[in-house]
Amino acid sequence: MADLTAKDIIAGMPRHFNPAHADGINADVQLHLTGNQGGDWVVSLRSGHCSVAPGTVANPRVNLSADAQDFVGVVSGRVNPMLAFMMGKLKVQGDMALAARFPSMFGSA
Repeated sequence: MADLTAKDIIAGMPRHFNPAHADGINADVQLHLTGNQGGDWVVSLRSGHCSVAPGTVANPRVNLSADAQDFVGVVSGRVNPMLAFMMGKLKVQGDMALAARFPSMFGSA
């Protein structure tokens, strides 16, 4: 089995979305990943549904930036997200409460 990529994880987000953990949230989260397998994606959380589209959106509620490999490490549990944030490998702008809640909205990749 090939290693999981950032694109695999992002494509799987709608399938792993748990609407019970996103009650009352209507927001866009911008993912900006650099390096190999990088790119820009918008994760839209609306009325208990999650959709993902490539590209950018003006005025996302949260903007998450990281190297694609660091993103995979955080999502897969190989990298501690707080440590990645403190080391500047994971950058967050915008609604910090939503950013902290965001991972709990998804089951395992």
